[in-house]
Amino acid sequence: MQKKILPHDMNTSFDNRQQPIDSQEDRNRKNLPRVALLSLLVAGASAIPGAAMADITSNGSDITIYGKIRSSWDYVTYDQASGVDDVDDDTAVFRSSYLGFKGTEALTSDLAGIWQVETHLHTDKNVVQLRNTFVGLEHDKWGEIIFGKHDTPYRMNTNKLDIFRDTIADNNNIMGTHLVSNDIDGDGNADKSEIGVDVMLPKRNFDERASNLVMYQTPKFHGLQGLIARESFSQPEDDSDDEYEGFSGSVTYDRKPYYAAVAYEMWEGDGNRNATGRDKVDAWNFAAGYTFGNRFGKSKIC
Repeated sequence: MQKKILPHDMNTSFDNRQQPIDSQEDRNRKNLPRVALLSLLVAGASAIPGAAMADITSNGSDITIYGKIRSSWDYVTYDQASGVDDVDDDTAVFRSSYLGFKGTEALTSDLAGIWQVETHLHTDKNVVQLRNTFVGLEHDKWGEIIFGKHDTPYRMNTNKLDIFRDTIADNNNIMGTHLVSNDIDGDGNADKSEIGVDVMLPKRNFDERASNLVMYQTPKFHGLQGLIARESFSQPEDDSDDEYEGFSGSVTYDRKPYYAAVAYEMWEGDGNRNATGRDKVDAWNFAAGYTFGNRFGKSKIC
């Protein structure tokens, strides 16, 4: 059967799942070299000065251990008002590093259960947070559906063209931000500044990893593929606010040397209220690229 490449990079195929099942003793014996290699890679990456990135992958019969370590030294200057010294930020960071576990379980000849647990590693905060974490079903002919936490179709739309992805210049740090009114006292009205102007705060709905997500991905047909997702938030039954929910979808054409994609995302509910009093915000995302060799020689993101 043909291997499918999924957005969460399962790196598994149905052919692999149809191999004879080893005993627990056989699996443990086969996994020993992988565990030793994994430990060696981690120790080696920690011992090399200036190591910026390390890939760790261990493939078993139905479980994959994977991860990425990224570190960098960033320099940022913040311009201040006239007469005030600029602020310089010169520091080392541990950026977008993660460790994950994912797997599949054959249910029928063409249907499998899939799962993934991915953690974001923060060395400066000594905490671990969830990244793309979900359970779902994958069918050879009908595509895939997942439930959990995952990048929205809008966010994944331009990942392939972001040459600064997971760095300080990642387009996620710029795109997808809008202003909303600030309501500290909770009276339903925007707070006012000393000159009577609404106090606005930046808020990011787009280019985000959404929780409580249900997402369906179609099979790829001659390079065309669709994604649609919905996210919702739990609210008390007596809550007078509108339900806070979001919808995201995309259509991509990925067939070398061409890549084209369009995505739309919409969030509604009182949590999205902005300067005009609307409780709905939305955004469109368009991307196009052309491949020269193995790299995008010309790309456009708008």
